Amino acid sequence: MVRTWYGVRVFTDHLPEDAPLPDEQTLAALLKCEERAGTTDPYRQVAALTHVIAERSELNNFHEVVAAQGNP
Repeated sequence: MVRTWYGVRVFTDHLPEDAPLPDEQTLAALLKCEERAGTTDPYRQVAALTHVIAERSELNNFHEVVAAQGNP
Protein backbone atom coordinates (compact mmCIF):
# COMPACT_ATOMS: atom_id res chain seq x y z
CA MET A 1 0.00 0.00 0.00
CA VAL A 2 1.40 3.39 -0.96
CA ARG A 3 1.44 5.69 2.05
CA THR A 4 2.74 8.82 0.32
CA TRP A 5 4.94 9.95 -2.54
CA TYR A 6 7.22 12.86 -3.26
CA GLY A 7 8.52 14.51 -6.39
CA VAL A 8 12.30 14.91 -6.51
CA ARG A 9 14.30 17.35 -8.68
CA VAL A 10 11.40 19.59 -9.58
CA PHE A 11 13.56 22.65 -10.28
CA THR A 12 17.04 21.22 -10.72
CA ASP A 13 16.73 18.36 -13.19
CA HIS A 14 17.89 20.51 -16.10
CA LEU A 15 21.28 21.15 -14.47
CA PRO A 16 24.27 19.04 -15.51
CA GLU A 17 25.61 16.64 -12.88
CA ASP A 18 28.92 18.53 -12.71
CA ALA A 19 27.30 21.95 -12.19
CA PRO A 20 28.88 23.81 -9.29
CA LEU A 21 26.84 24.19 -6.12
CA PRO A 22 25.41 27.64 -5.48
CA ASP A 23 26.43 29.63 -2.43
CA GLU A 24 25.13 28.40 0.93
CA GLN A 25 22.20 30.84 1.15
CA THR A 26 21.01 30.11 -2.39
CA LEU A 27 21.37 26.36 -1.86
CA ALA A 28 19.31 26.51 1.35
CA ALA A 29 16.56 28.46 -0.44
CA LEU A 30 16.61 26.04 -3.38
CA LEU A 31 16.35 22.99 -1.11
CA LYS A 32 13.45 24.58 0.75
CA CYS A 33 11.64 25.22 -2.55
CA GLU A 34 12.38 21.67 -3.78
CA GLU A 35 11.04 20.17 -0.56
CA ARG A 36 7.82 22.17 -0.70
CA ALA A 37 7.24 21.60 -4.41
CA GLY A 38 8.00 17.90 -4.04
CA THR A 39 5.03 17.51 -1.70
CA THR A 40 2.60 19.81 -3.53
CA ASP A 41 0.48 19.04 -6.59
CA PRO A 42 0.81 19.76 -9.46
CA TYR A 43 4.55 20.37 -9.01
CA ARG A 44 5.43 16.93 -7.65
CA GLN A 45 3.76 15.39 -10.70
CA VAL A 46 6.31 16.93 -13.07
CA ALA A 47 9.38 16.06 -11.03
CA ALA A 48 12.16 14.06 -12.69
CA LEU A 49 12.13 11.42 -9.96
CA THR A 50 9.58 10.03 -7.53
CA HIS A 51 10.14 8.70 -4.03
CA VAL A 52 7.40 6.34 -2.91
CA ILE A 53 6.81 5.40 0.71
CA ALA A 54 4.95 2.10 0.81
CA GLU A 55 4.06 -0.59 3.27
CA ARG A 56 4.11 -4.22 2.27
CA SER A 57 1.03 -6.17 3.22
CA GLU A 58 1.53 -9.88 3.93
CA LEU A 59 -1.74 -10.66 2.16
CA ASN A 60 -0.57 -8.93 -1.00
CA ASN A 61 2.89 -10.49 -1.08
CA PHE A 62 2.59 -13.18 -3.74
CA HIS A 63 5.69 -15.13 -2.71
CA GLU A 64 4.61 -15.33 0.93
CA VAL A 65 1.13 -16.51 -0.07
CA VAL A 66 2.53 -19.21 -2.36
CA ALA A 67 4.98 -20.37 0.30
CA ALA A 68 2.21 -20.50 2.92
CA GLN A 69 0.17 -22.73 0.61
CA GLY A 70 3.12 -25.08 0.14
CA ASN A 71 3.26 -24.60 -3.64
CA PRO A 72 6.64 -24.37 -5.41
